Amino acid sequence: MLPFSPFHGIQTMSPMIKSIDIKNFKSLAACRIDNLSRVNLFVGKNNVGKSSLLEAISLFLEEGSPACILKLLENRGLETFFRPYGEGHLGKEIQANIATLYTGRNISRFMHDPLVLTFSYENKSESTVSMQLGYSAYEKFLDPNGEVAGRQIFVAPEEADGMADVSPGLIVAIGDSRQFYPFRNMDIRVRNTPAGRNCEFVRPSSIFSSDNASLFDRIAMTGLQQWLVKALNIIDPRIRDVNFLQDPLSNRSSRTQSRVPMVVLEGDESRYQLRSMGDGVNRLLAIVLSMLNCKGGVLLVDEFENGLHYTALCQLWEMVFQLAEALDVQVFVTSHSNDCIRSFIEADKKSDGTITRLENRSGEIVGVPYTDPDELEYISRNSVEIR
Repeated sequence: MLPFSPFHGIQTMSPMIKSIDIKNFKSLAACRIDNLSRVNLFVGKNNVGKSSLLEAISLFLEEGSPACILKLLENRGLETFFRPYGEGHLGKEIQANIATLYTGRNISRFMHDPLVLTFSYENKSESTVSMQLGYSAYEKFLDPNGEVAGRQIFVAPEEADGMADVSPGLIVAIGDSRQFYPFRNMDIRVRNTPAGRNCEFVRPSSIFSSDNASLFDRIAMTGLQQWLVKALNIIDPRIRDVNFLQDPLSNRSSRTQSRVPMVVLEGDESRYQLRSMGDGVNRLLAIVLSMLNCKGGVLLVDEFENGLHYTALCQLWEMVFQLAEALDVQVFVTSHSNDCIRSFIEADKKSDGTITRLENRSGEIVGVPYTDPDELEYISRNSVEIR
């Protein structure tokens, strides 16, 4: 039983995701993944689409919001997506950057054949988010009272060049509703976009993320904080407390002073920067801190094993399975490591996990699930290659 949580009483997520159907997202031109569980490990060769799969999940959960798109593009070094442009400019550069999310980066096709993400749940319900490049215009008309009114209309790409006051943008459809995000003032759109479902994404670069401080603030002075110390003890049992404090190396006169994780060791009153203690312990911090902020939501972790020894992986997986059940979190993880696969199997005491190998079969990415307990035990004991 977990101690008191600041998230107690928050509505949990939709029923657990059981299958994912992806069309036209990056390398996943056509991809279907079935047999999803509470904790899911995706393995496979390089460039088969493991990281893209996690990105597709985050895009779906955040309902195709500009804020989510910005994060995905920034992670690929494409911040120019939000560069301002002059009047009359149709945002070709912005279109090109958004098109990096589309299979083949084909802008023209992206205007006619949408990117589609369809998720099915354990209660048999289904939800779809689709996105495509498009144009919008403001049409005036007379209402029933004879007054002049206006409404937004969507314009076919082949008609846009011949129309005045047409705006390029992104059309996001969720079920039967459609939202248009114009490229002009897109930075404002990002700031004003409401957050989607509860989801945290831990990337390989998240090890020293500035977001970790705000994640810590949400669990500070609660029973959940002890789980963070417990996680760090996997690598260094001397750690007895952790907090985020002002970076002693930062510019004190700066208006945006950074905060970094500091720890206190058993029998030592000095405070030490966690980043001086190796990548492994900082990776643990990022993963567990994100998970503690995911009650009723989804945790995504890319390259789970980075910086972690096999013995640490075993203990971390045990904690992930325990927290996933206690906090009602569904977990999606990628890995290249046989050690990560073996430790996952050993930690899955209640058969709450599924390993899925992604394969490219004639351009279609197929998920091959490993769910049978006897098969998984054989794989673990005999170091069978399934990556």
